[in-house]
Amino acid sequence: MRSSQITHKNGFTLIEVLVCVVLISIGCFAAFNAQFSALKTKTVSDNVMVAAILANSELERLKTLSQNEISRLKDTVEDNLDRFGLAHPDSESSEALFRREIKLFRESPTAFSYHVEVIVHWRDIGGERSIGRSAILTGSTFS
Repeated sequence: MRSSQITHKNGFTLIEVLVCVVLISIGCFAAFNAQFSALKTKTVSDNVMVAAILANSELERLKTLSQNEISRLKDTVEDNLDRFGLAHPDSESSEALFRREIKLFRESPTAFSYHVEVIVHWRDIGGERSIGRSAILTGSTFS
């Protein structure tokens, strides 16, 4: 009878290699998922910041208008803008990312006082979003 000899070979078995590949794959997937999530969050926060800047700048511009210029404005004005505040007449254009809406409400028929709302709308990863700013413009506000 022959005795069986056990030989020890250096290296890894196929099972050990497969387990290692699975563990590395899970780690890479988690890292890529975290990176993608961070990129989505950055895009959303960038759009919120741009929309707030567009709304605030328009409100500040309206505050500099004279009484005559304000009284000639329509009650509602809409325009399409890109992220740099440049106007785009075509709302379907890929460049027109933001839609700004300006609403003027006369506070009193006798006093020169307007409630102004500036609302900026945009489509984002989570759907349609908007941000608004408002102020009351009185005769003392205008230059």
